[in-house]
Amino acid sequence: MLEVKAVQRGNSLALALPKEANIKKGDTWLMVKDKSNGGYILVPKIKNPYKDAKPGSMYTPEEWSDISFDEVE
Repeated sequence: MLEVKAVQRGNSLALALPKEANIKKGDTWLMVKDKSNGGYILVPKIKNPYKDAKPGSMYTPEEWSDISFDEVE
């Protein structure tokens, strides 16, 4: 577990992260509120792989096309 400290930067608060976290300057993160305990979770923001996709270009056929999920026994 790494300890993170809130520090004042001008009119804002910033989190001072230890070097051991291996976070690079300029990395973008999303801060998500944890509803179960009121804390926060930091999640690395990734590039949207579908941003420039044309409609239908990401289609992948069903892996098990011979199985019908409508048939319930």
